[in-house]
Amino acid sequence: MKRLYYVLILIFFSINLFGQERIQIPLDKNENWNQFIHNDIISLSVRFADCSDPSNGIYRDYYLLKLENNTDSTVLVDWHYDLYYDGECTTCVDVDNEFLFRYELSPREIIEANCDNFIIAPPYQLGIFRSIIDMPQTPRLTDAKISNLITYTY
Repeated sequence: MKRLYYVLILIFFSINLFGQERIQIPLDKNENWNQFIHNDIISLSVRFADCSDPSNGIYRDYYLLKLENNTDSTVLVDWHYDLYYDGECTTCVDVDNEFLFRYELSPREIIEANCDNFIIAPPYQLGIFRSIIDMPQTPRLTDAKISNLITYTY
């Protein structure tokens, strides 16, 4: 019975697994979108953004992501962030899945982070904190990867 259930699930979903492959997120200071994943199902781009708010004394920069559904079907996308601050992976041992994310996109939908929406509203966590600009002694993002990327179309 269990085997039949799994067969039905596989027939129902078209699955694209990237598995244990870690995909490097380009970390340059380019403020234009830089596409680093593109296939028949999704595209993923990144750009640098200074999200400072001087009137509130906040001086921070981020890498913002844009996720695109390239299909005429609904797509679920799962991934984990592997984030390195000052050379140490601070998210690789993620026992509570805090850095595991799932996005559902309608056919041809594009979700993109900006300095106003990346933390508290959908698209939740399409922004990656880089540094506190006015505090150079604080840890800075030195490397970022996406691991366990899985896409489901239905």
